[in-house]
Amino acid sequence: MRAGFIAISLLLTVLTLGKKSWLLSLAAVALTVNAAVAGLFIGGFGGDNDGFCWDSAVNGALWGAQIALMVIAVVSLGTAIAGFVKKKIAAAKAKKASAIANQALTLDPQTIRFSQNSVNTLQAQTIIDSMTANGWQGGPIDVVLMPDGGLTAIDNKRLLAAKITKTPVQANVHRFHAPIATARASSLVSKTGSLPTTWGEGALNRIARQTGGFATMNPFGSNWIRFGGTIWNF
Repeated sequence: MRAGFIAISLLLTVLTLGKKSWLLSLAAVALTVNAAVAGLFIGGFGGDNDGFCWDSAVNGALWGAQIALMVIAVVSLGTAIAGFVKKKIAAAKAKKASAIANQALTLDPQTIRFSQNSVNTLQAQTIIDSMTANGWQGGPIDVVLMPDGGLTAIDNKRLLAAKITKTPVQANVHRFHAPIATARASSLVSKTGSLPTTWGEGALNRIARQTGGFATMNPFGSNWIRFGGTIWNF
């Protein structure tokens, strides 16, 4: 009966692992066989046997194979649970991302990153003074949901003003792969002058056009920006 159980268990293990990798299946078979051989010799020569005892050897081989399969089953179950949890977490993140993308929202400015490494001091200061006196003025800024799950602004001066004055940001949040209108894309061309076709491509183009290795250090945007000769880190 134990031999039948081991045979069925080994078959199920191979079929299950084979869906992921036949190398894993071969490793499972090899481990089981090695454990069975070890059990064979331990059982055959162990105990009070006078010489080699086949009954004890077979029993030892079966125990060895069964223990190996139990270990493989525990590891496989743990891996399956970890994979299931990972998929659930990824699905939850995707659902959250989908809930905030492609709509106008009021956001905390500290949750949005810059796509530039500097802004025009005079223009930015004018916006800061206006926002200090009158709050948010004008329409929403464009913000892109990046592949890492973070938000990055296309419009940086009003984001800087909002961060400094602690003013909630009015933002149009776009999915990374959402198409972008040609009129808007014209201000987000690549280094070679090509127009982006999506909001994500446009955001990456703006980041890539910054100097000083900005894109290398901040591939999806940064929490710092140079303003008035000083680096502001939020």
